[in-house]
Amino acid sequence: MIGRTLAHYRILEKLGEGGMGAVYKARDERLDRPVALKIMTPAAATTDENRLRFLQEARAASALNHPGIIIIHEIGQAETVDFIAMEFVDGQTLDRLIPPAGLPSATALEYATQLASALQAAHAAGIIHRDLKPANLMVCQGRLKILDFGLAKLQTPLPGAISQNAETVSVALGQNLTAAGVLLGTVSYMAPEQARCQPVDHRGDIFSFGAVLYEMFTGRRAFHAPTPVETLSAILRDTPPPVTSAPSGLQPLLDRCLAKAPAARYQTMAEVLEAIRQVGAAATASAAPSATASIAVLPFVDMSPDKDQDFFCDGVAEEIINALTKVPGLRVAARTSAFLFKGKTEDIREIGARLNVRLVLEGSVRKAGGRIRVTAQLVDVEHGFHVWSSKYDKTLEDIFEIQDQIARAIADETRAHLEPSRPISTLIRRPTGNLEAYTLYLKGRHAWHQLTPEGFRQGIDYYRRAIALDPNYALPHSGLADAYTVMAGLGLAPPAACFPVARQSALRALELDERLAEAHTSLGAVDCFWDWNWTRAEAHFDRALQLNPGSATAHYGFAIACLTPQGRLDDAHQHIEIARGLDPFSVSIAVSQASILFFRGQWDAALELCQWARESSPNLAMPYLIESQIRLEHGEAAIALQQMRTACRIRPGNGTAIALLVHGLARTGAMEEARAVTAELEQLPGRHYIQAFDLAVAHAALGAPDQAFAALDKAVQQHDGGLIFLNLDRKLATLHSDPRFAALQRTLGLPATTGVSA
Repeated sequence: MIGRTLAHYRILEKLGEGGMGAVYKARDERLDRPVALKIMTPAAATTDENRLRFLQEARAASALNHPGIIIIHEIGQAETVDFIAMEFVDGQTLDRLIPPAGLPSATALEYATQLASALQAAHAAGIIHRDLKPANLMVCQGRLKILDFGLAKLQTPLPGAISQNAETVSVALGQNLTAAGVLLGTVSYMAPEQARCQPVDHRGDIFSFGAVLYEMFTGRRAFHAPTPVETLSAILRDTPPPVTSAPSGLQPLLDRCLAKAPAARYQTMAEVLEAIRQVGAAATASAAPSATASIAVLPFVDMSPDKDQDFFCDGVAEEIINALTKVPGLRVAARTSAFLFKGKTEDIREIGARLNVRLVLEGSVRKAGGRIRVTAQLVDVEHGFHVWSSKYDKTLEDIFEIQDQIARAIADETRAHLEPSRPISTLIRRPTGNLEAYTLYLKGRHAWHQLTPEGFRQGIDYYRRAIALDPNYALPHSGLADAYTVMAGLGLAPPAACFPVARQSALRALELDERLAEAHTSLGAVDCFWDWNWTRAEAHFDRALQLNPGSATAHYGFAIACLTPQGRLDDAHQHIEIARGLDPFSVSIAVSQASILFFRGQWDAALELCQWARESSPNLAMPYLIESQIRLEHGEAAIALQQMRTACRIRPGNGTAIALLVHGLARTGAMEEARAVTAELEQLPGRHYIQAFDLAVAHAALGAPDQAFAALDKAVQQHDGGLIFLNLDRKLATLHSDPRFAALQRTLGLPATTGVSA
């Protein structure tokens, strides 16, 4: 369809597709304006009933005049193609805007108010939506609109409207089912009476509204299970977990919206709207000023003539992030999540909502020769206006002064919400007098953040070249420690080739600048994985958090490397929660939190995180590895094995994935295949770096304890990373009663008890 013209609409690009039609961006060549063109698919257009339903969608929406409902321009036919021309809304659907931990309360309540108002208008006109879900709601510059009325039911039928009573059951999870002969709606959001194929009135929309509101506050669906049938069962029988840290009055509002019986719900959207306004008023009255002291620093835009300073622009923004995390009382979104919006066009208020921050800093850098121009502006995302802006036109040697001035200006703007006893002085000092060394360091960070083997190698090379130019420059020494620590942690190189170098580099960095929280974090990881010295590790993590309490990396490392192996799971979860709050879109942190929840026995919560991580990074093996273990414990062996095999395909030659597959095969009785896969695993060390710990897992699964302990002894010699989770690893539960296991615990300095049973 791209490039074709229907009537006077020239089709430009495809925006999406549903059960009845595809939606395109087009240009109205008569009025010279963009429109959204919904075109009925050829398959759907084969029946008169579908064509009538398509017509009914346009009539339903066009009968309404409300800022929260999409505007219908016209319905027509050209070249035998049926189409609806609608208002083009340049925004994001709500499902893409809701972060894993949910939207900020104020944002969620604002969207809920707008949605309730639009539904009130629809119901007043006798129109029931029947397919409310985040994917059908578009947000543009803080305004929410209902997009799709494809399943609308007309209580007062319009001329030519089709009958609503010939619906039978056929379920497909997550799809907008509009063909005849199926249960209409999206399973996770439909009311119980809709799930039973009983008559649905406006109170069905109130239930769906409650499900959407629940998801806005929590980041997860109120009703969601591995299969459509299980999801339907949950809708009919289960109560969603309560919303934590909810504004006063929200939980009763949700409970009433999500009541199973229509008579127990609010009876009109006017009642719902009033309840939302009461919750919002109570939340506003009790809001603490400190809630506004939060910021995200977006990557600066490269405005240089050759567009070759991307690494430099990222470095400027990252330095400001690092400086602001040290400001007491100011919560700063971590780099991973803030840089997710690099090169994208989301409205600044939507970015603030997704990152759960009140302020957003954006800027640009123009570098030409020895001159540099930096512009920066601070935006209040709640109102959309600029709080502060400035432009710096100086020499390149002034870059550190520019960064410090920006950071201190932001600190001054938020001073009313910070600790009054802590004056803000210099935040960024000149770390080196050699600008070429500084440039090489920024290139090293840029390469490191790719988190690939080649990126780590390039980063290490840049760091070493920076050190050669200025041996007393602390940051590249700390960068080396980071790179070698993460390489070992990801299994990209043997621990013996990484951890000693990481320790030497971190110690040198601290010798030059004891205030580098990153170096203390690296040393804490070395103490855990290489030395098994938990006391010293905790001291380093504590020091890192004293120096930089807003470091997501320090909280994350402390939780997963130090506290979790010792069985201190409550403390670990507290720190990983802080890390996720600072870095909500980090898949690594989400997967680590899923691991901790799994160890704590909170399997449903762990599953939700794994599913989010899989959707966010489908080519990452770790979410599959964690989720498959939970599925196996749940008795869902077929799903577990499928996910284990998927992880092996994603990471071919990865010993951890292969060893887990052996464990799963053995648990399900497929011993012949388990032995064959183990034989393949034993052949891999010549081609890949394989932890002896993984061989121990495989032999334990096969019921060969002597071979398992021999592999564990080798793992101790190699300092394999998996060893520190010895006490919590369910795959080794069959070895716990053996005296050799207690000896291993003593060697590793771990508690004599374990968190699992055979």
